[in-house]
Amino acid sequence: MSATGDLTQAINNIQRHLVETGLIHRPRYCITRTEPTHSRISTGSINYYDHSIPSFINVLQSSEPILLRDNSLLYLEYFLRPAGAIMSHRLIYFPWPLAEPVDPSDFSDPDFDLADFILETAQDPSNIRLVGPVRFDFAPNERRENHSSSHIHFAPEARCAVAGPVHPSLFFRHIVSLFYPDHYTAIAKPITPTGFGTRTLTDDEPRLLYVESH
Repeated sequence: MSATGDLTQAINNIQRHLVETGLIHRPRYCITRTEPTHSRISTGSINYYDHSIPSFINVLQSSEPILLRDNSLLYLEYFLRPAGAIMSHRLIYFPWPLAEPVDPSDFSDPDFDLADFILETAQDPSNIRLVGPVRFDFAPNERRENHSSSHIHFAPEARCAVAGPVHPSLFFRHIVSLFYPDHYTAIAKPITPTGFGTRTLTDDEPRLLYVESH
């Protein structure tokens, strides 16, 4: 199987497993587009986002990303060269911005609109959680001082280096272990961490805090 097929299968199989465990409420299976210079694998399309509630709503409405049990969102996007090498990726977790999740029974109501619920609930500041997206980027063409080829964004300009590109299995394991530890045992064996691509840390970066990806 090609590298594109391997990635697509991995992302889709992990989603199916997390649907079975109850963590994913609505999956979004991969879309693959192949061009002469590259292939793109994604679970939707996101052009821009920031750390605001209107941006969360825009992502929810425009890209129909993976929807988790607590209404948080996941988005994965990989670009590969024709020979299969990883060019870049964006792997994003958008935490639910409100203090309480939606009652799952509300989704069975045809008149229920999640975006309207967010806007109405957020009018009371006590209902808002101060949390932002977590993004795993691999962008070797943008490497510069204090901007590793592979890194995690915790805030708009706050980055932590990563050893190299991140396989979807490792991305899912990170998100589940950090934010949904009660589900971690259920995925620990079925979702096996996988070494992926080439290590891209420079000589000085191992002296700093970084995340292993191999």
